[in-house]
Amino acid sequence: MPRPPAASRQRAHWGAANVIFVVGAQKLVPSLEVARERVYQHSLKLEDARAQAAYGQHSSVGMILEIHQELPGRIHIVLIRQSVGY
Repeated sequence: MPRPPAASRQRAHWGAANVIFVVGAQKLVPSLEVARERVYQHSLKLEDARAQAAYGQHSSVGMILEIHQELPGRIHIVLIRQSVGY
């Protein structure tokens, strides 16, 4: 089967038509650099302790999602004013 032209492949959208992120407001930081630092210096430490207690093994950062461009109206963010997650 022939592949569609490259421009068509780049416009392909995968997954759900709408995406909703429910996020604790404590995760808002002033820059992408600070966000990455927070993942490694704050969240990973807490998740590693939880994983060791629950499973007897360390945790690691496998993926970090950055969204640079998306269809208007597809992604929705619900900010929770209390701490949710790490």
